[in-house]
Amino acid sequence: MLAGTLFILALAVASASTTIPSGTKIRAVLAQGVDSTTLRTGAEFKFYVDDPAQPALANAKIHGHVIDVEPPAGIKRARIGFVLDYIVFHKGTRSPIHGSVVAKSVVATSSATALARQEAVKFSLPTMPQGTRTPGPAFWVVHFTPGQAPVVGPTPGTSGGYLYAANSNETIVIPPGTPVTIQLTSSLTTP
Repeated sequence: MLAGTLFILALAVASASTTIPSGTKIRAVLAQGVDSTTLRTGAEFKFYVDDPAQPALANAKIHGHVIDVEPPAGIKRARIGFVLDYIVFHKGTRSPIHGSVVAKSVVATSSATALARQEAVKFSLPTMPQGTRTPGPAFWVVHFTPGQAPVVGPTPGTSGGYLYAANSNETIVIPPGTPVTIQLTSSLTTP
């Protein structure tokens, strides 16, 4: 009787799934290097999840593909657009993943400075992320509400982002192992 109960408990624990809520940030590292001079639309890439705060994602791999590559030209900066396709869990099962790569360079400001800046840019779009390693959310949408300033942000449930070169004459080169933070835009259920 005791052995049967332990077996049922072990089976319940082994088959329990975990739901990671939308908005959760997941740390990962780039599996292979990226160079905008050799990268082509349709190329596949992979991130290794490296986040002790998410034990359900231990040894998971996030797969995606490139949807847009532009070299620097004139005053235009180089860019790489990408989409996250799916995540492969440690047991080999896979699931769609929806998230965006969040910018790494966030500057803290005082509330007075923030209010002044907010008033100055009330009707302008935010600047795109800059730097060879500062990817940011893509698929920006402007939400209009009568009587209020437009709100700009990523569409919920989208999956991907863009990388932009810091200057107009630079290519984008990112070595393998570069840390990346992915923020879920939809909940993710692990097996």
